[in-house]
Amino acid sequence: MIEIGKDKPYQGYEKNFQKALVYLIRFKYPRLEFFAVPNGFRVTFQRKTTRTGSTFDSYISQKEKEANLKQAKELKAQGMKGGVSDLQIKEARHGYNGIDLELKVKGGRLSDDQKNYLASVEKRGYLPIVAYNVESVDRLLKSYLNPESDFKTDLQNLAHKKK
Repeated sequence: MIEIGKDKPYQGYEKNFQKALVYLIRFKYPRLEFFAVPNGFRVTFQRKTTRTGSTFDSYISQKEKEANLKQAKELKAQGMKGGVSDLQIKEARHGYNGIDLELKVKGGRLSDDQKNYLASVEKRGYLPIVAYNVESVDRLLKSYLNPESDFKTDLQNLAHKKK
């Protein structure tokens, strides 16, 4: 698993990061075969703050809670699986079968399910990437899709160096 763009993480919601990235891919790489995996299902609740400033989560209504839990069970029955990467690139290049992109924003952390999934796809010949900004993914794809590039060197230059 390789982290890219961690030095300048996307500021905002992960869903907006993903939309910006999808827009970029559709515009700059229109022939690229990719898809998103809508695994981010969340049970609806609202966060409430007490007079003392502490917060707690409250379901909007019992009926809504039951509907959300029913929907979650239905999605799992249809194959929804926790930890699956946000975007999957289905183009074999440079010795990889494709790229699995897990998107994270500032303060985002990988869950154990995500770590396990990324390890699993790596064993199957895919390149597991944790991306923190659009620009890094753009640079990654530019090199990955160019058969003449020195992709391994470019990937090393993009990779987050742990201090």
